[in-house]
Amino acid sequence: MALAQLRLISFRNYSNQTVTFSNKLNLIIGRNAQGKTNLLEAINLLATTKSNRTGNDAELIKWSREKGSILGKLDHTEIEMIIEQNGKKYYINRKLRQATDLIGKFLVVFFSPEDIRIISGEPILRRKFLDRLLAITDKKYLAELSKLQRILKIRNKILYMQKLGKKVSDLSIWNKQLVETGSFVWSKRLSALAILNKILTVISKKILVNQTLLLTLRNNLDLKTEELADIKAKYQGKIDRLGSLEQERALTLVGPHRDDIQVEVEELIGERFIKKDLKIFGSRGEQRAAILALKLAELEFIENEKKSRPSLLLDDVLSEFDDDHQKLLIATVYKQQTFITSTSIDIFPLPLVKNSKVFYVSEGEVEAERPR
Repeated sequence: MALAQLRLISFRNYSNQTVTFSNKLNLIIGRNAQGKTNLLEAINLLATTKSNRTGNDAELIKWSREKGSILGKLDHTEIEMIIEQNGKKYYINRKLRQATDLIGKFLVVFFSPEDIRIISGEPILRRKFLDRLLAITDKKYLAELSKLQRILKIRNKILYMQKLGKKVSDLSIWNKQLVETGSFVWSKRLSALAILNKILTVISKKILVNQTLLLTLRNNLDLKTEELADIKAKYQGKIDRLGSLEQERALTLVGPHRDDIQVEVEELIGERFIKKDLKIFGSRGEQRAAILALKLAELEFIENEKKSRPSLLLDDVLSEFDDDHQKLLIATVYKQQTFITSTSIDIFPLPLVKNSKVFYVSEGEVEAERPR
């Protein structure tokens, strides 16, 4: 499902702008700080309901305005988001809906230079990468993940109150819910990583020289199986053993909220396979190549699960790669609706430009290049 038209009102530096896109290639050209990334951020918001740049909704509204809006017209669906100082409202075909109803309606993969932090940054960034993939392809996962976050919040509060010696509700009720929900989340994460690793085995051959990218779930249960019954048994046993320590620290010490995803390259040296953790030992070039592989795998994963190719948003990433990786990425842009931002049209091969709809952005105004 492609995005045919986007209308922005009082969003970031846009006052009132309507843009009609190609369902194939769209080049968005302009100097820095003119609104190119804001345009992609708005498209990503329609797909995910969340900004990839801020958690504060008020920052999305144009300065001095009370509220803003994003309206996207897809093939047969209209999605609208009203952004207010204290939150957002969502509409599908002009009917008020929940945020979760939007997720999965319009599929996108967003790729920016900052995404290298998925490899080099903190565990929460790798968890978010995986959780986003699962949330847009599995509605039950999204619901269970939200439920897990609520359970953790309540459980931690009870542990804190117990530490203070106050009388509170029985923790065993919440332990049961934690085991049920957390085990489901773990099972789905392990399953998704197994699928991603199969995809990466193929993609790695094109991107990494004689190396295979490998994702491994690191958790405090050392889980090796996706089977729910086995996970629940191990989880319950761990919670039972940690009971007094959790009360002492007033914190839930075991669960999917403490996971990390180890990103490694595996290489055959002599007769042995050697693994290297890219977060710790990877060069900047290796980390860039790895995030390119991950983003291409993300496209394939979503298409496999949803039977629909997501739109691809590339925010000034071509300049991050060498010629070989640029060519590989450019070969991918033809496979789905793609939006590419850049400060100059000159970096693109002429055939790509000829097959694209070109837009120029200046001070929050978008103008489509007229056909020659």
